Amino acid sequence: MPFLSMGRPRRAIPRVASAAGLAALLMLAAALARAQDPCVITGPDVICGGTVTLCGPDGFSDYNWIGPGGTIATGQCITVSAPGSYSLRFFDSFNNVWDGPCFHDLASAAPACSISGPTSACSGTPIQLCGPTGNLSYSWSGPNSFSSTSACISVTTAGSYTLVITDMATGCASAPSSQDVSFTTCGGDPPPHVNCPRPVWFWARQCWHGDDATINADRFASVAACVDQHSDLFSWPNETDGFCATLHTESEHSNLRAHAKRQMAALDANLCAEAMQLTAMNGAAIGVDPAAVMGSTTVGQWHTDAEAQMMSLESQSLHDHAVREAYRAIIRGAWNINHGHGIGPVCNLSTPVEHHDAITHLTPIGAGSSVGGNETGSDVTDVNSNDAAEPLEAELSDNGVPELVINRIMPNPATDHASIAYELIAPSSQPVSLGVYDLAGRKLRDLVVAPQAPGIHQIDWDGRDSAGHRVSGGVYFIHGLVGGQPVQSRLTLVR
Repeated sequence: MPFLSMGRPRRAIPRVASAAGLAALLMLAAALARAQDPCVITGPDVICGGTVTLCGPDGFSDYNWIGPGGTIATGQCITVSAPGSYSLRFFDSFNNVWDGPCFHDLASAAPACSISGPTSACSGTPIQLCGPTGNLSYSWSGPNSFSSTSACISVTTAGSYTLVITDMATGCASAPSSQDVSFTTCGGDPPPHVNCPRPVWFWARQCWHGDDATINADRFASVAACVDQHSDLFSWPNETDGFCATLHTESEHSNLRAHAKRQMAALDANLCAEAMQLTAMNGAAIGVDPAAVMGSTTVGQWHTDAEAQMMSLESQSLHDHAVREAYRAIIRGAWNINHGHGIGPVCNLSTPVEHHDAITHLTPIGAGSSVGGNETGSDVTDVNSNDAAEPLEAELSDNGVPELVINRIMPNPATDHASIAYELIAPSSQPVSLGVYDLAGRKLRDLVVAPQAPGIHQIDWDGRDSAGHRVSGGVYFIHGLVGGQPVQSRLTLVR
């Protein structure tokens, strides 16, 4: 028995030794593993906006991250958005110790944006602002919806200009950089105001809002609304559509009254642009100062007198030679202003010039054709003097006068009754056809089907069709025909 009792501990000794050896081997393996797998943070080395994920080594129970901007996290992986240096410690529960710290530097791939150029200048002196150079694209924004994609911009409007650049190689965009600019009156006499008018064809080109447009659609709509609100000549149900329809009157298919209205609409637009401090998308100024001196008057006063005269001419026949000559005087005066003649220094000229023969007064009714001024502007050397897109001779011509003209529909929109004023311009009585049509081109009612004498006529429509039924609200067309030549105008009926 003693022998047997002594043998049992002897057999247990190897088992205890084996357990201790196994623990030692495990500790050695863990130590070797850590020696072979040092503290490593995995993840990208650069960030370009957005977020990236950084991860610590596997197999540890606790993690402690510290990063830029007070970043603190406890997971194995973290999602970050800021560049900078990130540190990690992790807890080795086997040895009951914290390991680390290990570090990972995350660099920003976004380019650094900066703006160079002066912050102030004398009034009338452009300021040039430039972004950094390199394989970059540029996106500028500024006052009055200004925008540009050039490396440098030239500005004349005070305010804050912002630039964002993009690295073309990586596609990474910078944080915005801004610069405020201001303009002050410098010593001596202030520089003369430089007017920047635009002719009819320029304003008409904006109607399509395509690649040729240089004013964004919202700003153009604001100009059209301004013209409609500040001129008694126009009353458009839709300001932009009405403005564009007035501008797009074609010389060969219209008359002097229509030509005068489109020149006055462009002048109204130039005056509105000045009041709005409008600039084109490339930063170019647009507008005419109503205080600009033209001969013995100002642009603003000339405009007021011309508009009043056009209101009185509206009901008079274009058969009258004096009426036609009065319209020619208005066309000539507005055309000269819209083309920058006779109003002082003008944009886009190498040397500002004066058009001394420009019309500065209105020809009274009955004064005949004794109208001063060079109709072609041949004594003017600026870029608009021979405007192939809008020659003054064509504006002054009435060779294409239609025999029937719808002068005005009032009110428009109408709720029930509308009065249509129209004019027959012919040497003798002519058969006239005038009717109401819907959007599908169906005739709803004849208003006039009879021979009529030349002159101004008026007919009322009570908003009913040929059967006497009230038509629904919507858009209708007043369509006329005389001598095979059609004419059409739109009427909106509101029920």
